[in-house]
Amino acid sequence: MAFKVTFIVQYKSDERRRSRRISFDGTSSSNTSWFASNRIIESTLLDKSTAANVFSIDRHPSRHFFINKYYGGCQNDYGWVVIADDHDTNYVCPWENSTSYPLIMCATDSTAINWSTNETNIATSVRILLHASLLNN
Repeated sequence: MAFKVTFIVQYKSDERRRSRRISFDGTSSSNTSWFASNRIIESTLLDKSTAANVFSIDRHPSRHFFINKYYGGCQNDYGWVVIADDHDTNYVCPWENSTSYPLIMCATDSTAINWSTNETNIATSVRILLHASLLNN
């Protein structure tokens, strides 16, 4: 069966609720393989032609749904979205330290952001929607 998976990150900007999304071709995928750059159909979160050095649900021990562009040391890490569920002592970066988890961080447009700066948005929620038989519609 053909189906589409839409990953939506919601955040607040200027006191307004906003969202960024990525739609994937979920046909013949597993519960984790649908989240892959080669399956992107459309996106308001990142440009499909953008190269990411990490694009994974669970490759990193404490970072999930992680789309990262560049590792340059904690102060110079750039990416589009990450859900940190712990401040893992093996991968300590100040930008993923929080008083509560999960910590959902996202870019507000298709440009990768420096995780350590104020341009990062702390998102309020993530939704994953399945659209059965809607891939070609």
